[in-house]
Amino acid sequence: MAGVAGALSAPMTPGHLVVADRIVNWRKESAAPESTVPIAAEPLQAMKTALRSAGLDFSTGPIMTCNRVLATGEEKRAARERSGAIAVDMESGMVAAEAAERRLPFACIRAILD
Repeated sequence: MAGVAGALSAPMTPGHLVVADRIVNWRKESAAPESTVPIAAEPLQAMKTALRSAGLDFSTGPIMTCNRVLATGEEKRAARERSGAIAVDMESGMVAAEAAERRLPFACIRAILD
């Protein structure tokens, strides 16, 4: 899965690539994540190897999927503190959960948008 995400960790700037090692599904109103989907070692390593071979810089870490846009710096800081994620999106969680349920390989890369 590929797409864009918001940065939750400095010093990521627009265009920086993030490879998920797990997806944390979170609703803004919740005190704890609904679920965490780990990324299997084989697809994760394949993606990292391909990016290194292409000479691309990237960060690896958890991506948080949230049910709404985190519009302010305060919301993003709170999300980082609660989830430990380095980036946030609105789609990866559902796709990762479905892939896990069906036992399909899944990997996720996101480019930082803001």
